[in-house]
Amino acid sequence: MQPTQKSDKPTGGIRDSIVNLIIAQPLLILFLFLVLAGGLGWQAQNFEIDASPDTLLTRDNELYQQTQQVNERYAPQEFLLLTYEPLNQQLYSDQTFHDILAIADDIMELPRVESVRHILNVPVFSGVEGVTELDADLSGLSIDPENYDAEALRDSFDNHPIYTNLLVNEDQTATAMQILFRDVEGEYSQQELEQMRVDEVDRIRELTAPYAERASIHLGGVHVIAYQLINIISSDLVVFGLAIAAMICVLLLILFRGLRWVAIPVICCACSVLPTMGLFALLGIKATVISANFIALQLILTLAIVIHLIVQYREEANDDSGDHKNRIRRTLKHKIGPCLFAGVTTSVGFASLIFSDIQPVISFGWMMIIAMGFSILASLVLFPVLVLLLPRGEIHDDYRGLTGLVGGMRKLALGQPVLVCIAAALILAVGIAGATLLSVENSFINYFRTSTLIHQELAYIDQDFGGTTPLDITYQIQETPDNPDLIMSAEASLTLQRIHQVMENFEATGRILSPVNLTDLAREVNNDRPITEYELTAIYWLMEEEFREDLVGSFFNEELQEVRFNVWIQDLTPGLNRAEFLEQVRTDLADIGVSEDSYQLTNLFMLYQQIMQKLFDSQIKTLGLVYIAITLMFMLIFRSVKIALVAIVPNIISTAAIFGVMGWAGLPLDLMTITIAAIVMGIAVDDTIHYIHRYLEERESNDAEAAIDNTHRSVGMAVLYTSVLISAGFSMLAFSDFVPSVIFGLLTALAMIMALLADLCLLPVLLKKFVSA
Repeated sequence: MQPTQKSDKPTGGIRDSIVNLIIAQPLLILFLFLVLAGGLGWQAQNFEIDASPDTLLTRDNELYQQTQQVNERYAPQEFLLLTYEPLNQQLYSDQTFHDILAIADDIMELPRVESVRHILNVPVFSGVEGVTELDADLSGLSIDPENYDAEALRDSFDNHPIYTNLLVNEDQTATAMQILFRDVEGEYSQQELEQMRVDEVDRIRELTAPYAERASIHLGGVHVIAYQLINIISSDLVVFGLAIAAMICVLLLILFRGLRWVAIPVICCACSVLPTMGLFALLGIKATVISANFIALQLILTLAIVIHLIVQYREEANDDSGDHKNRIRRTLKHKIGPCLFAGVTTSVGFASLIFSDIQPVISFGWMMIIAMGFSILASLVLFPVLVLLLPRGEIHDDYRGLTGLVGGMRKLALGQPVLVCIAAALILAVGIAGATLLSVENSFINYFRTSTLIHQELAYIDQDFGGTTPLDITYQIQETPDNPDLIMSAEASLTLQRIHQVMENFEATGRILSPVNLTDLAREVNNDRPITEYELTAIYWLMEEEFREDLVGSFFNEELQEVRFNVWIQDLTPGLNRAEFLEQVRTDLADIGVSEDSYQLTNLFMLYQQIMQKLFDSQIKTLGLVYIAITLMFMLIFRSVKIALVAIVPNIISTAAIFGVMGWAGLPLDLMTITIAAIVMGIAVDDTIHYIHRYLEERESNDAEAAIDNTHRSVGMAVLYTSVLISAGFSMLAFSDFVPSVIFGLLTALAMIMALLADLCLLPVLLKKFVSA
C-alpha cells in the first residue's frame, strides 16, 4: 500500500516542537532518559511483594474491627501447626516421642516462640476418675514418655473432645505440634516482623529435615501461605517473565526479521517497567495478590504502543520521499495522538478502580495509572531515538499468511456485515448468559497445583487436622442463671451444645473449640453422666488458674457472659460454596431459637468471604464506571457521540466474551481473575482508538471501503502482531505452579484474540454503517 502523501516539513505546535527536539538531539535525549530510568530502575531491587492474606483485609470496615475486638477479648495467639506422621513405627512409640521432644526443644530456641504444645505436655485426663479431680494438679496428667501404655493412650485420645483434629488426627496415625508465638507488637516494625516470620518458616523446615526419613512432616498456618505465595509469585516474575520475554523476542525476530525490531521493543519495555518498580519501591508501594500482575499488564500496554509505532514506521519507510528523519517525524506525527489518547483512556479506565472501597484494588488502580505514564513516556521518547541511533537494516514485507489473515477479516467485514453483526450479538448474548453463572470463591489451597509442596501440606492439614480457615461465632448468652453464683445456667449450657451441634453437622466443618469441649470432657471423666450447672461452676473455679485460662479463657468471658466458638472450615470440602454455607449457618441457628442479633460471625473465613463479595460488587460497579468513562473519553477524542457509541461496542463484547468463558467454564472470580476486565478493556481500547483514528484519516480522501481497506493494511497488521506476540508470550504462564497465574495467562491470550476479532471484524462494519465522512 502507498501511504497518503504528507508534507515532510515540520509544522508548528507543541507536538512538532517536541518531535523536532527528539530528532535533533537523540543522544542528549537518550542520556537524560537513561539517567532518569537508571536512577529509578536501580531502586527496583528494593521492590517488594507482600502476598500475605492480611494485605487483602479492609482495615476500616466494621467486620474487620469486630474481628479485632474479638481477638483482643480472647487473645488467640499467632501459631503454626507442625504435623508428624511416622512412616515405619506406631504413633505411640518411643521413637515418635523422642522425635517430638527433640523437635519441640529445637523450636523453643526460636526467639519469638513462647511454647510448643504437643501430646506429651498436655493433660490427657486418662487417670481422672471423676469431675471433682479436675481441680487436681494437672501437670501429673501428661504422658510419661518413659512409662506408658500405647493401647491406653489410643483409647484416651480416641475422639477426644479437645485434642482430636488439633493434636491428633481422627485415625490416630499422626500428631501435631502447635507452635505458639509471643506477642511482639511494638518491639519490631512490620517489615522486621514479616522477615522474622519468613526466617522462622525456613528455620523450622531446617530443624525438621533430619526427621524426614522416618516421618512425613507438614507445616501449616496463615504465614506459611504468605511465605509460599511470595516465593511462587516472585519465582513466576523471574522465570516466566524471562520465558515471556524470550518468546516475544523470538516472535519479533520471526515477524520483522531484524534485530533492531527486537532490541527496540525490549529496551522500551525494560525502560518502562524498571523505573516503575523503582518508584514503587521509593514510595513503599508493595504488590499484593491482586496487583501482582501489574508488570505483565504494563508489558502488554508498552509493547502494544511500540508495535503500532513500528508498523507505522515500516509503512512510512515504503515511501521513498524524504530522508530517514522525516520518516520518523511522520511516524510520530501520525502516532503521538492516538498513542496518547489510548494511554490516557486506558488510565481513565484504571482510575475507576480508585472508587472501589477495597484498599488493594484502589492501590492497583493507582499503580496502573503510574505504570501507564511510564509506558507512554518510554515508548514515545525511546522509539524515535533508538530508530535513529541503531543501524537501519532492511525493511521486509509482511508474511503473506498474516496479510492474508488480516485481508480475510477485511473481506468478512465488508462482504458479510450482517453475519458479523449476528455473530457479535450471539457472542454478547452467550457472554452475558455465562457471566450470570460466575461465582465468587476463594480457596488459598486451590491457588496451587496439586503437585506443589504447599498444596500437599495445606491439603493434609485441611483434611487430617480439622481445616485451614477459622470462623468465630461469638454468642451473647441470653439465659441468666437464677443463682448469681453460677457461671452459667442449665438452659444456657444446653443452647451452647445446640450451637455446637449445628456447626458439627456441616460437612465442611473441621475442628470446633468452645466451652462445650470442656463440658464434654467433664462428662467423659464423670463416667458419661451429665454434669449439673453446680458441678460445672465448681469445675470452673476449682481447676488450676493457668489451665482454666488456657482451656476456657479463650472461649468464655464470664464478665460479658459471652462465648466464642472457634470453628475451622475444611476448604477442600467437595462442592463447598462459602456464601451458601454462611446462609445455611444463619438459617440453622435461627431454627434452634438463636436470634441473629445475639451472635457475631467474624475471623478470616468471614473476612475473606466479605472481601470476595466486595470485589465482585466492586467489579460490577467499576465496570459500569469504566464503560461510562471510556465512552466520555471517546467523545472528547473524536468529538462525536456517534463515534463514541460505536467505539465502545467492541470493548463491551470483548469483556462479555471473557466473562462468559469464565462463567461457562466454571472459573470463579477470585483475587486474581477479578482484574481481568480491566485487562480486556486496556487491550481493546488501545486497538479501537488506533483503528478509528486511522480510519477517520483515510476517510478524508477515500470512501468507506477504501478507508477500511487501508486501515486494515496498516493498523490491522499492528493489531495482529500485538495479538500474536502477547497471546503466545502469556500462554507460557500455563506452566506456572500458581493456578491464578495460569488462568491469568490463558485469559489474557483469549482477551487478545477477542479484541483482535472485535476490532478487525465488527468495528469496521459499525464505522461504515454509522460514521459518514
